[in-house]
Amino acid sequence: GQAQDYFGHAVDTNGQVVIVGAYQNDLAGTDAGAAYLYDFQTGQLLHTLIMSNAAEGDQAGYSVAIGEVFAAVGVWGADDLGDRSGAVCVFDIASGDEVYRLTASDGEARASLGWSLAIDGSRLLVGAPHPFHWGQGEGTAYLFDLDTGAELRKITSSEAEWFDMFGFSVAMDGDRAVIGAIGDDDGGNNAGAAYLVDLTGGVQVTKLTAHDATVESLFGWSSAVCDDTVLVAAPSSGDLDLGSVYRFEPNTGNYLSDWVPIASSEVRNFGYSLSCDGVIAAVGAFYGPTAGAAYAVDVATSQVVAQFGPSDLSFADRFGVDIAIHGGEVVVGDWQADIVDVNAGAAFVFDLPVEPCVADLNGSGQVDLADLNIVLAAFGSGTSGDVNGDGVTDLTDLNLVLAAFGTAC
Repeated sequence: GQAQDYFGHAVDTNGQVVIVGAYQNDLAGTDAGAAYLYDFQTGQLLHTLIMSNAAEGDQAGYSVAIGEVFAAVGVWGADDLGDRSGAVCVFDIASGDEVYRLTASDGEARASLGWSLAIDGSRLLVGAPHPFHWGQGEGTAYLFDLDTGAELRKITSSEAEWFDMFGFSVAMDGDRAVIGAIGDDDGGNNAGAAYLVDLTGGVQVTKLTAHDATVESLFGWSSAVCDDTVLVAAPSSGDLDLGSVYRFEPNTGNYLSDWVPIASSEVRNFGYSLSCDGVIAAVGAFYGPTAGAAYAVDVATSQVVAQFGPSDLSFADRFGVDIAIHGGEVVVGDWQADIVDVNAGAAFVFDLPVEPCVADLNGSGQVDLADLNIVLAAFGSGTSGDVNGDGVTDLTDLNLVLAAFGTAC
């Protein structure tokens, strides 16, 4: 890494591989950007991803997403179809080879395709929000087939207006997607909104807003969808930009609850980044008097189950700018960390705390030799010994059983 690479501005993981974006990396030209794939367990670098037709100012790696087979890198500054029309480069995870360079069928200057990304199964959702002062439209999103590279549909909202930045954030799970529009002014200037979309036809289900919307809240800055939950953040809401995360029902869009940090804390911009996996959400709060923070939240109870921070505050800055959770692990980006050089950036991996009785795999009421044997029998090839829920039985699960050994449940 080099100074000003901004490595860690974007992160994602599939539980086996971590992808990290460095959008001001200069390997392919000044601020052309790059992304990196790492082995989740060992931290070993697997591949350095350089975009085809890379050019100065492309800022590839501003957004990233990863599935089981493919990884996607947003290149919002690319000029393929006009100034900053944007593109997305899709790579084969195993080989590190680029397989597609995607552009919109109706791409235009300053659309910034690739500003936001989400992968679920064999589909890729991409935001093109016409961002900030150079935006010239309402914003759009596009759904692509990762197996073929074909554009499946363009997604718009009849309610979105110029400068709404529809597509600023995107998230999906199955056929449900949520698309952020931070420039929406219904609740005040830049109060923000998000749209719940049925991907089977690209049909808008409902428009989501904060029940306590205020000006410049930026609701829709980040979003997440998983199981029975839609999450949308407004990281600039509240006094001192404390931030909030709002929870909605995924089929109707009905408001369920909201989460806010403790008012006396030094956290700012709670919800700047969001990720969700099963019953646990990960929330980044990247700004404040401290270096930033990240949280794991039980979706159903709204209780914080873990808090994460950088190991060395003297080198950290903007910890929590992006976040990803999969199984029992959390990846947190810090794009201005100075560990290698000034603003070179970093990414951190954490294990979620696991209740000891989760290791009681056979439900006998005690973590004992029988549970240990289940892990050993499934090691490397089965899921029956998967204690931490990451989809594989491995050394982490073995260590969790050993740590809880003898616990009565």
